Amino acid sequence: MDPLAEGSCTLDCAGDDPRRGAAMRHTLWMVFWFNAGMAVFKVVFAMLGFNSLFVLDGLVSAALATHIATMLIGMEMARPAFYCRRYAYGKGKVQFLLALVLGGALVVAAAVTLGLTIKRFSWPIHVDTSATSVGIAIVAAVANLMLMLFLRRAANGSFDLSGRKAASLQILGIAASLSVLQSTILIGYRWLAAERIGRITIAMVMVYLSVVIIRNALEGVMDQSTGEEAESIITDMVASVERVQRVRSVRTRQAGKVVHVDVEVELDGRISVAESDSVAEQIRGLLARRMEQPADAINVSYCAS
Repeated sequence: MDPLAEGSCTLDCAGDDPRRGAAMRHTLWMVFWFNAGMAVFKVVFAMLGFNSLFVLDGLVSAALATHIATMLIGMEMARPAFYCRRYAYGKGKVQFLLALVLGGALVVAAAVTLGLTIKRFSWPIHVDTSATSVGIAIVAAVANLMLMLFLRRAANGSFDLSGRKAASLQILGIAASLSVLQSTILIGYRWLAAERIGRITIAMVMVYLSVVIIRNALEGVMDQSTGEEAESIITDMVASVERVQRVRSVRTRQAGKVVHVDVEVELDGRISVAESDSVAEQIRGLLARRMEQPADAINVSYCAS
């Protein structure tokens, strides 16, 4: 049976490595559950009578968790188990379609928040300014900061853009929590306008978050490069292979969760064609193993130096 036959997406597809992307997948799962937990935590405290701004802060955390969920879905759909003739590299780009829907929903939520804030601008303010509210806001800000640093460390040197983009988005979670903290403290000093400013600030954070999510989704659809840092790492790996005289060019593009690499190298002109082919296969195997990518997504061409 042809594993790439029409409609067949079985585990027999070539190169199914259960460890592929396991570290980043595990990291994203941890961040997903942490963001989801913070969202519930903030909303519950708001319902218990503490600062009502925690509801909006919780909505930002929920949006971050949902965005990470789209990344996890993309990782799963890009696995070789989903390869078939029609989708030869899996269906990982579904992540970007889901992200576009999420970005649109966030725009609507931010618009509703801004509208309600403007409509109720003159209404009485009932915001808890106790040490408990301040403490919750501090814990939320610190937790978001730790998540961002955790993601950045996990994504360091990774060829998958998901971790780096998730880390940059986590900064917006910090901004939302700091806005709640600032408003809570200022209201305690009788500057009541801080509550409205806090609502508007968090709504703007939601707008910016939606714009970034939509932009990232569009970049993913257009097969963007993995970036200069990742390509520099690939260049160093290829240059370390014996008999490679010079790396002439490295080009990458990320299609869903599959990173396609085109490498051109100069080899010693005194070696035979068969030996040159062997070096090219060695380069392909090295990159596939280190980048945790299917070997057929890596193309190596060579010329004599």
